[in-house]
Amino acid sequence: MTDTFSARYAEAAVVLREVGEQMLERLNFMTVQPKVILDLGCGVGFCAEQLKQRYPEANVLAIDYAEKMLLYGAEHQTADIFWVCAKEESIPLKDLSVDLIFMNFVLPWCDESESVLRECRRLLKPGGLLMLSTLGPDTLIELRDNFSHAILPSLTDMHLVGDELVQAKFANPVLDVTHLTVTYKQIEKMFDELKITGMLARELSKEEFATHNNIHSISYEIVYAHAWGSDLITDQIADESGVVKIPLSRIQYPKKS
Repeated sequence: MTDTFSARYAEAAVVLREVGEQMLERLNFMTVQPKVILDLGCGVGFCAEQLKQRYPEANVLAIDYAEKMLLYGAEHQTADIFWVCAKEESIPLKDLSVDLIFMNFVLPWCDESESVLRECRRLLKPGGLLMLSTLGPDTLIELRDNFSHAILPSLTDMHLVGDELVQAKFANPVLDVTHLTVTYKQIEKMFDELKITGMLARELSKEEFATHNNIHSISYEIVYAHAWGSDLITDQIADESGVVKIPLSRIQYPKKS
């Protein structure tokens, strides 16, 4: 029997699908030929199925802590995928056992993004690839005046994401930012999609949203990052105050036009 919430989520997750497709296109520029792939925080498995189609010989593990999402994905996705219920910061796999980790919109809803990245680092083989997307500080900027209390995801500047990747001992992180705008004809549809995808707190009512919001377009700042597994796992050590000093040369950012 199809779970109603998961079905609604699958229909409403327009931005997640678009960003996932952009991430998949970026794999065209990578030379990896993975044997083991993790779609971490897979939701209903949009990207997991496409990863399996792209790398048919690989074992694709779709991992999420929401069991109903996994059940929906297993019912609706046709590719040969392994569905695993686990927390992102505690994956039941051996060290250095994964060739590609794919994380689309996972970190914004993680209480401890550093722990998730350390777990990814533990799993990723030297030379393996981590690809992720997250949300930058200009996301939902139109709603800040009236609804900042109800915005759920953690919004992180690109440079901070780069710092976290280096602290987690990933090699050669590369980051860039794009902006996406979604326009709605009806405020009610905007509210429903933001609510079901976890962008707004459930306590916010549709009536309150409609009364205080005359905006029909929503902005998203999308941070893309990829980095490589390294066999150097202790090359950055914190000093006595707990501060890790990271040379700026370790992080690559897009040049300003």
